[in-house]
Amino acid sequence: MVKTILPPMVQEEEEKKFVLPPIESGVLEGSVLNKFDDDGNKIKVSVVDKIKNLFKKKKTTLPSLDIVEIEDPILKSIAEIEKEYYYENWWGHYKEQVLKRTHLGTVRDTGQATIDFSNYLLKKFPGIDKNVIDFKLPEIKEPNYFGGSLIRDVSGFVSGYAGVTKAGNVIPFVKNIPKAKGKINKAFRIIAKGGLAEQFAFSPYEKRLSNLVETYKDEKFSNSVTKYLQAVDTDSENEARAKMFAEGAILGIPLELLECRS
Repeated sequence: MVKTILPPMVQEEEEKKFVLPPIESGVLEGSVLNKFDDDGNKIKVSVVDKIKNLFKKKKTTLPSLDIVEIEDPILKSIAEIEKEYYYENWWGHYKEQVLKRTHLGTVRDTGQATIDFSNYLLKKFPGIDKNVIDFKLPEIKEPNYFGGSLIRDVSGFVSGYAGVTKAGNVIPFVKNIPKAKGKINKAFRIIAKGGLAEQFAFSPYEKRLSNLVETYKDEKFSNSVTKYLQAVDTDSENEARAKMFAEGAILGIPLELLECRS
């Protein structure tokens, strides 16, 4: 096969005919997609200009072009990430990730756990086989920022622990129990408070702190204790709640120490 070689002048004219049109991606200003010009050449920015741009407050707003209109999957993914973490969208990100998914999620989790634990206790009475409170609170997604799920779970346990402690000071039956003086009695009260707090913080098959330890950093901190205590769908409710009680008893120790020092 004979290869045709065009003269330089003709070759340049032919290349000009195949200039790609500019891409209208609708991505945010400052995107990595805006680091190159229409000819594919990297836009050079001096160090001085970079420093100025760093401290310069931009007045631009989010682009009017909807992300859905971007057809290229790579450009669409970049645009979605940039829109979520855009500096002008910080309040929306804070409301969704912190206020809703973390704090409101904690309230939802403890509320659902209280309903589930109440049903569990009521079904121990003769003649009650079904849930008395047949209600499921709407699910709230886990926060996806670093440490968000841990904050949500710890907040739920601390709330449950504080509630059990307060109830112990108000309910007459519990209030009239003699104060624990010996080390064994004190340890028993701590274990009981932590175990009960766990019942009001998590549902039996809901992923909890042991699950977080097992899955964090590709099981970097995995150990035999949390591996056994983590929530597993194959456990019966009695087994799941026994594991929750053990986990809560362990978590209650540092909280009791902090309470004694305060």
